[in-house]
Amino acid sequence: MVNRLRAKVDSTLVERFAEAAAVVGIAVSFAMPIYLWSVLPDSVPSHFAADGQADSYSGKGFLFFLPAVGLFFYLALSILGKYPHVLNYPWKITVLNVYRQYQLARGFITSIKAEMIWIFIYIEWVQVGVALGRNEIIDPMFLPVIIGAILGTIAVYFYLAYHSR
Repeated sequence: MVNRLRAKVDSTLVERFAEAAAVVGIAVSFAMPIYLWSVLPDSVPSHFAADGQADSYSGKGFLFFLPAVGLFFYLALSILGKYPHVLNYPWKITVLNVYRQYQLARGFITSIKAEMIWIFIYIEWVQVGVALGRNEIIDPMFLPVIIGAILGTIAVYFYLAYHSR
C-alpha cells in the first residue's frame, strides 16, 4: 500500500446534497414496507426477468431485503469516504492536488451511494406496485437509465479529477 498524503477535506454542496438524499432514501426504503404492510399480499415479487415481468415471488418480508442491503452499502461507503487516502487514484497524489482529489473522490462515493439507494427504492416501489396490482412489469427503460446514470457519474468524476491533477 502506498503511504499517501492525508488531508482534512471539507464537504461540497454536491456532497452534502447527495448525503442528504442517501439518508432520506434509507428512511424511505424502510418506511415504505412498514407503511404498506397491512395492505400488501403475503407474496411479493422478488425477481424480474429481462422482459420486466416478475418471475419469482417471496414473502412480503422480502421487501426489507433491499433496504437492508442499501443500509449496509450506505454504512460501508460512508466509512470508506472518511479515508480517501486509502483509495486508488489513476494519477499521482501530490501536495498541490491532494485536497481537490480527495474532495472529488468523496463526492463521487457519496453520489454513487445516493444513486444506489434510490435505485433500490425504485425496485422496491415496483415490487409493491406489482404486489398490489397497480402495475405488471418493471419499466423496460429501467436498466438503460440506471446504467446511464452510473456511467454518467463515473464520467463526471473522471473528467473533474483528470483536470485537477
